Amino acid sequence: MVRILPSAVVLALLGAHFAGAETNMNILRQAKVFAICQPGSTEDDVRALRDMGVDVVVRGVHGVWAQSPEQGRQGQGSKAALMALSRDLGLCFVTMITSAAIYQKDVPAGKYDAWVTRDALNRAIPVGNWHQGCLNNPEYREYVKSIARAVIDGGADGIHYDESYGKYFWMKPLPCFCDHCCEQFREYLRTKHSGGVQKARFGIEDIGGFNYRKYLAARGLGERPWDSPLHDEWWLFQLDATIRYEKEIVEDSKAYAASKYGRELVTNANQYHIATLCPVIAAESTIYDNVNVGTGWQIEYRSEAPERSRLRLPPGISFVPMYRMAHALTPDKRVSMFLDIQEPPAHFSALPPDQQGKLLEWLCAEAYAAHCYQALHYRFSLWEGPREELKRIGQFFAQHHDRYYAHTQPEAQIGVLYSFASYTWDMYPMYWTGKGRAHCREYYGICQALIDANLQFDTVFLGDGRLFPEEQPKRLRDFDILIAPSMYALTDRNLAALADYVGTGGKLVRSGPLGIVDEEKRPRTMLPPGLGSGDPGIYELRGDYEAYLGTKEPGALVDLAELLVGKLGEIPTVASRDLEANLQLHIRRCPTRDALLIDVINRDFELGRGFRPAGETDILLTLPGDYGMKGKTVRALTPDRGVPEGQVDWVPVTFSLRQPIRPGMPGPMTIGKRATVKLHLPKVDVYTLVVIE
Repeated sequence: MVRILPSAVVLALLGAHFAGAETNMNILRQAKVFAICQPGSTEDDVRALRDMGVDVVVRGVHGVWAQSPEQGRQGQGSKAALMALSRDLGLCFVTMITSAAIYQKDVPAGKYDAWVTRDALNRAIPVGNWHQGCLNNPEYREYVKSIARAVIDGGADGIHYDESYGKYFWMKPLPCFCDHCCEQFREYLRTKHSGGVQKARFGIEDIGGFNYRKYLAARGLGERPWDSPLHDEWWLFQLDATIRYEKEIVEDSKAYAASKYGRELVTNANQYHIATLCPVIAAESTIYDNVNVGTGWQIEYRSEAPERSRLRLPPGISFVPMYRMAHALTPDKRVSMFLDIQEPPAHFSALPPDQQGKLLEWLCAEAYAAHCYQALHYRFSLWEGPREELKRIGQFFAQHHDRYYAHTQPEAQIGVLYSFASYTWDMYPMYWTGKGRAHCREYYGICQALIDANLQFDTVFLGDGRLFPEEQPKRLRDFDILIAPSMYALTDRNLAALADYVGTGGKLVRSGPLGIVDEEKRPRTMLPPGLGSGDPGIYELRGDYEAYLGTKEPGALVDLAELLVGKLGEIPTVASRDLEANLQLHIRRCPTRDALLIDVINRDFELGRGFRPAGETDILLTLPGDYGMKGKTVRALTPDRGVPEGQVDWVPVTFSLRQPIRPGMPGPMTIGKRATVKLHLPKVDVYTLVVIE
């Protein structure tokens, strides 16, 4: 049973810090629990957050939206006592500013029209009652730097840069075409392509007088610039420029804090839906100190092209694929997610009070199971979370973090590949033409199908060689099976690594096109030997996994299981024998202590009602070949109220044949040194951690 400890005891357990004991970056590197608290208004908030086990508040204190730099300086300065107490308790509180959203009343006179983003017809692009500023404009960049410096002057220990990717993407993928963008694009083309290429490929007679807006107007493409012969070049230029200028702004703020105040500034950004939106959001991860995914309750999927739909969580879909992608992208940085929702959604408010806390616990369980973090929803504008429930949840993960969550890795023989080169071009089918397959959605659908089949997986990130290093063969060989979800764009080195993997005995499963274009979307006529359809070691999935999120088509799930389990011999590591139990299961390994950990997460959730607990359930676990039960104990830990913790009964099981668990989920069997045991779990309300050590 989880016990809520007195505040003093909790602070001792969590290793409370005193002034000067830890730098902000060290707090971030060692953080066990995150939260969102916007705004952070009182010292009582700081104490309550620390009492919950929180180490880092990803955004809060004073938010500089619709404010001038001077207003930001004064607002942050008014929180001096709150910041001092945070430092005394070892809590890093991150201030929010916006590096793209501007209001006319806040900027210097005469600058607003010069700074806002513009479409290909030179019209200002509105976003509600405000606009985005263009980071390609050097004067506007200096303004953003002045806002960051102002809150640093006011005592900020960290900055959350909101909407920083604004000029590259906002409500629609229409990058800015202002004079500064056009001027820099001209120089980009001049440097990248010879005069002969400029003329032959793009029809540019004189690069010296080239203006992209005029180029589009002459071809009647002002309303649809994506049909331009130069649009792929424009897309890459804007991607590179956005990241370069975000980095410039962040480095300036860090240098200012260090030189003027001797302060180590922590930075993050609002990286919304990192697995389903534009590549800038992933590329930002190279700039900021932690990956900070702000999200809603929904995931997009394709229903009937070109339409897109959104599916609400839970239970139909999981955030785990997004976490796995973000962690693969930056394995050495903390990845956290917060609910970017300012008012309580109707489906949340409709839940009974105790079920609201359970839903927030469900979010945390998925995050920690994926080696990431859910920022506890303490407060966001008009929406306050259930504090006692958050306290119970935060303390559980804080107390067990170092032993059962840090230094763990998925116990998986299946690797799902994520291609940044393909991600770069996904917004064409997603937002404009409605045609073709989007790699990022195909990735998400395949990962969800693996979760639904209780087949364990991890994500492998393939870089593009420009913004991210290309993946080396060593990481690929960690897996017996690799799945390539519509990876239509790959670098030559990506393909060479995959060919080497298959050539040395690996199994590559294709879903959709593979490497038909390179990282700049130039067509490729031939793949390396061994990667073609029908070659040994190459296998194909037939299901539509982009649409799977919404349809949950049984045929796609069966197709996946028949190939991976029936044909390729993958052994399902964990499965529930109780057909009534709707449980999501993830298995992790802790090599430093030779421990196996099973995260058991309830998915039996209904809108308006909440979670229906799973009764005592038998779980089948097929042990890794180098892991035995001799001398091991099995325990259940849970933050759930009224659910017993303690020793778990287990018995060895032998199967002579694969026995079906449920459609699309063949059962485990003993092969060689691998053995299957049956664990008898107590009731699962929302989340149970099974520990074998």
